[in-house]
Amino acid sequence: MSLPQNFDLQAELAKCKAADDLTGKNSLIQRLIGGMLEQMLQKEMDEHLGYQKHSPQGHHSGNSRNGLSKKLLKVIMEKLNLRFQETVTRNLNP
Repeated sequence: MSLPQNFDLQAELAKCKAADDLTGKNSLIQRLIGGMLEQMLQKEMDEHLGYQKHSPQGHHSGNSRNGLSKKLLKVIMEKLNLRFQETVTRNLNP
C-alpha cells in the first residue's frame, strides 16, 4: 500500500467524484493512512535495528530485515473537527 514517490494529492483528490471515492473501501483516505503507517513502521524498524534499509551496516549483523509480511489493521476513525469554507447562503451541507 506504499504511496509512490511522485504521489500527487491534488490529482488524486480530483479523481474523487463521490464520497465513497474518498472514504469508502479502497479509498483515497485508506491509501493515505496505509501509506503513512507503512512509512512510520519502516522508520521504527530503522530505529530498532540502528540502520536504514539497504545499508551495509546490516550485513552479517545478526539482526536484520527478513522480508515482508502482510498485516490487517483495523482502524476506527475518531470524530474530526474540521473547518471548511461556507457559501454565502450556507446551503452546502457536506
